[in-house]
Amino acid sequence: FIRPSLGLTANSDIVSLYVEPYLGYTITEDGKNNTKLKHDLNYGVYGEIYVRPLQNLEWYFEAELGNFLDGTSVSGQDSITVSKRGLGFNASTGITWYLPAL
Repeated sequence: FIRPSLGLTANSDIVSLYVEPYLGYTITEDGKNNTKLKHDLNYGVYGEIYVRPLQNLEWYFEAELGNFLDGTSVSGQDSITVSKRGLGFNASTGITWYLPAL
């Protein structure tokens, strides 16, 4: 499994942005004597946005979109078990308030 990525950052006093696109390559075998190799590409992008309108207040949004594995499997042709791949999305958001130093 190889997945190189490149992270790009842009910052200002109020907004921070981070984007990380990636492209991956996987080789798997079926585990039998007459082994077949399966070549697979995966891709996606991860990003973060942080907004700090006040000194002690922060809103963040993090998201990832890509065709990564979902962890389930189905039986394919010749009784070979293959992993299902689909377009996936996950995200989180929240507000953080930092207490002032005493």
